[in-house]
Formats: sequence, C-alpha cells, structure tokens
Amino acid sequence: MEALIFISSRSLRSFFPPLRLCVNQLCCDDFEPACYNPARLRFEIAKFRGFGKRKSMRTELRAEGDVAIVDLRGRLVAGEAVDSLHTVVNQLVAEDCKKILLNLSEVDWIDSSGIGELVGSIKLAERFSVVIKLLRIGDRVRHVLSISKLLPVLDVYEDEQEALASFES
Repeated sequence: MEALIFISSRSLRSFFPPLRLCVNQLCCDDFEPACYNPARLRFEIAKFRGFGKRKSMRTELRAEGDVAIVDLRGRLVAGEAVDSLHTVVNQLVAEDCKKILLNLSEVDWIDSSGIGELVGSIKLAERFSVVIKLLRIGDRVRHVLSISKLLPVLDVYEDEQEALASFES
C-alpha cells in the first residue's frame, strides 16, 4: 500500500488551504481538491498518478477466408472504446459478414460498459445469424468475465487456427 503525505502549503488564506500532494515521490504543489471529499480525493490522486488518462481502444480489421478478425488493443471501457467496438461490429453485420472473431489478446481491461457492449454485439449478431467468437482473452479480462458469469456462455479460443476451424464445423 502506498503512503500519502499531505503537507499544508504556506498559504493560510482560507479554512482549506491548498496542499502539497506527494504519491510515491511524485509531488504536486498547490493541490486543491474542490472539497475534501475522500472519493474526490482518490480520483484526484489517480488522475495525478496518470490513471485518469485512458488509453484509447484501437481496432484493426483483417480477413482470413470468410472470417472477419477484429484485433482490439487497449482498454474496453466506457466512452470511445465501447463506441469503436459497437461501430466495427455494426459495420460488419451491415456488410453481411456471417463470421466474426474478436481477438482480445491485447485488451488489458474491460469494465461494465465494455461487458455490456460485448454482450450487446453478440446479441445483435445472433439476430442477423452472425456468429461471434472470442480469441485469446487476457487474465484480467477473463477474471472479469468469470466473475460476471459470462465466461461459460461465450465461445472462447486460445489458438487462432483452432478458432477459425471452429467456424467450419
């Protein structure tokens, strides 16, 4: 667990003076949370440490025979990442692609919005007789999917050739 050190600043202008925030030897002068709310403070600390910056989701599309393979990279979380997955799957369904393989090997995190979009995409695909399978989900994503009880109902493969062969049967 990391140690947080709060040092009062030189200014005593108001009841809540600005602070000097130090987290793991990184310091920020005149740190001024809107209020001294612990939840807000945790958010500010995370933002200060760089966790507030979200990596954008990158998608690359390739084809192997009649299977569209979507390589996803980054974090599948609320915002642009979920929108990009939604857009890609909707586009493939609209183009009458019947087999989609989502490669999640480089997805390092998924949140509830990402899970919702993944399930929503699979449901949409089923309505149009499109089959979606998952490839190489990472440990963190696997853990989140298993906690949400979705892992047993998803078609997940560790090997790309095995996943491609499964579309034929």
